[in-house]
Amino acid sequence: MSSMTLSSAQDQTFVSCDIATLEKCHKKFVTRLGKRNRSALFYIIFNADLKWADYKNVRRLIESVYSNQKFDGLQDTCNAFDDFKKCFGTTEDEESFRRYQACTEDPLGLLLDSSHKLRSDVSLKSARGFVKIIAQFDFICGAGLSVFAENDDCMAQVFHNNRDELEKCQDEFDAAMLTDDANICVNQMLAADCYRKQFKICGLQSGWFGCEYERTGTEALYKQCTQNFCTGL
Repeated sequence: MSSMTLSSAQDQTFVSCDIATLEKCHKKFVTRLGKRNRSALFYIIFNADLKWADYKNVRRLIESVYSNQKFDGLQDTCNAFDDFKKCFGTTEDEESFRRYQACTEDPLGLLLDSSHKLRSDVSLKSARGFVKIIAQFDFICGAGLSVFAENDDCMAQVFHNNRDELEKCQDEFDAAMLTDDANICVNQMLAADCYRKQFKICGLQSGWFGCEYERTGTEALYKQCTQNFCTGL
């Protein structure tokens, strides 16, 4: 981690995440989603006290909205995501956008304070987990939106019934990266294919959706795998 700190300190363009702003914007986001998710089994966990760093439960909240509310839930989540972005300032303002990027596009922005020192209360796992969720938002609210809309009944069931299997795909990727980080890109596609298998029961395009959903998340963390891509096969 020391080399991470040093290299970032030498980068004059580095912007640290304003954690107070992130927490404010995240609280608004979670509160809005919680109101759409009252019927979910674990709603009591998914309330306004759910912190961004508790990324696994944040993911469960988001995906439970998809599974319970289907396409309506996805649309509401994407609208809430837009409001989350705007919470950092106007999207047209470059400085505001950089503040947003510092909290959402690179784990370093969460890990390092404005003095380029490691924050003691933010773990690498939490920083990576949150950045991954944001990248998956960009996909599912963009290129993946129409695919989900066309087959939301089946795909919502995958998010609901196959949650344990989907989490296992992620856990296996994380474990592989701890022991075999030399094969990042291979591990990335293994995780993406793991997701594809879960969603492929809804059709080839849904399989592509699952593959891209996971791949775009890990790509935000490991940007060197530019040769990796998902197909509809």
